[in-house]
Parts: sequence; structure tokens; C-alpha cells
Amino acid sequence: MSQYDEEGLAGLEAQLGRDGPRPARVPGNGRTPRSGGGRRAGAWWVLATAVVALPTGLVLPHGLLVATGLVLLGIAASLLDPYRAPGGRGRSPGR
Repeated sequence: MSQYDEEGLAGLEAQLGRDGPRPARVPGNGRTPRSGGGRRAGAWWVLATAVVALPTGLVLPHGLLVATGLVLLGIAASLLDPYRAPGGRGRSPGR
């Protein structure tokens, strides 16, 4: 490898060391923290509503139901994005 390749790899390794996954911290009471599934319950309801509205709008030729289903699918995909910032603001990495 050339010197430039090694410098690039060293920089990448340093960045991964800073940004990489960290081990989970266990609270003092010995219980593991709850997963984030409960925080996204509203997103799952939006997805369920979209899954019902879209096929219903396709079976009954009703454009408003189709459009509602598509919009709700887009909202649910945005809410269920695993790279979304916890506060709901900001952009996903690499976009």
C-alpha cells in the first residue's frame, strides 16, 4: 500500500472509533433499558392505516383513498426510518 492509502485507512479507522456503536449502558438497578418500540407506536398505526386505505382505494375505484394511502405510506416510512434523529429533526446520514 502506498503512504496515501495508509493515511486514508488510519483516518477511517479513527472516525469509526469515534462514531461506531458503543456498548449499551445498564442502569444501576440491573435492568436493561426498554427498546424504542413503544416510542414509535404512532408510526405503526399510520402504517396500518395506510395498508388498509391503499388496497381499499384500489378495489373501490376511489382516488382519494389511493392518494391517502400513498401519503400515509410515505409518512410511515419517514417515521420508521432507523437513521432518523431522535428529536425528529435533521437528515439521515448519506442523503
